[in-house]
Amino acid sequence: MVSIKALTAAWRRLILPPSAPANESGPMPLWSACEWTAMTPPVAVGGDHVLPAKHASGIVSYDIDLCWTEGHSGPRMCRSLVLAPLSQVARPETCLATARRLLADARATGVAAALQWHGDGVVKVWLFTEPLPLTSLERTARGLIEEAMDSSSVAGWQIETRALLAPGWNPASASWAYFFADDETPTEINGEVVPDGLLAHQVSLLETLQPTPAMQVHHPTGAPQPISAGSAPAQAPGGAPALAVSVLPGAANGIVVVVDSGATPTMSIALTPLQALDLAQDLLRTARVALTAATPPQPPPQAEGPPF
Repeated sequence: MVSIKALTAAWRRLILPPSAPANESGPMPLWSACEWTAMTPPVAVGGDHVLPAKHASGIVSYDIDLCWTEGHSGPRMCRSLVLAPLSQVARPETCLATARRLLADARATGVAAALQWHGDGVVKVWLFTEPLPLTSLERTARGLIEEAMDSSSVAGWQIETRALLAPGWNPASASWAYFFADDETPTEINGEVVPDGLLAHQVSLLETLQPTPAMQVHHPTGAPQPISAGSAPAQAPGGAPALAVSVLPGAANGIVVVVDSGATPTMSIALTPLQALDLAQDLLRTARVALTAATPPQPPPQAEGPPF
């Protein structure tokens, strides 16, 4: 039987918020979970009370808060999110097809993703990244749903920041929730006793997933290449000097932005990794607006006259 330690390691690498002992400096994540069984309602517990061995064996089940707080007043962070159909519109005949479409779209943007059977015909899509602000990954997840909105079945999908830890027993559907490969057809697995081979299959599948680098969430084709420092500013229309911007490595995985207009002293701005991510998102949004404004409207097609 597969080691619970191997499964827990996969959960910690992809899903569970990081943790730090109280007597050490660094992040102090605040996260929670709900513990429940087939006979008892959900009860809120702290993240340090989650018992992986009992969850993997089906004795108890945990709904995990996928977000945590960086420090006491920092932003909400996450390393995974779930795209899930609304329960009132979930239809088994379309749920799997829609989930496969969202999976393909996520991977096309460079975001690691996997399919998860939830029970009762419900299939969910998990996104996995390096730790980053919740708002950043939510933006990406929302974009995936919006891009697929031309299908009526996708309109009823939502983003979940709390989810049943998979693999695990789902008391709501009285069946097992588990991840499955792209070429597999999921089936209902009933019975609270963990099926032979399920945990080994899950570890094998999860080990193939590599979290997407945080910067790549904003730049699907890879992080932007640094501009050479010291380059002369170009002339902007009207004779005004344009800004020359250089991006250099900074301390603690941050960056330093150097701005030179040629007429004023050079200005340097040090950014933390989180500030750099926000800047990248703002620049990307500005570029899209500029590209849309620069694209001339296309004239409507002219109807062809009769052939005489």
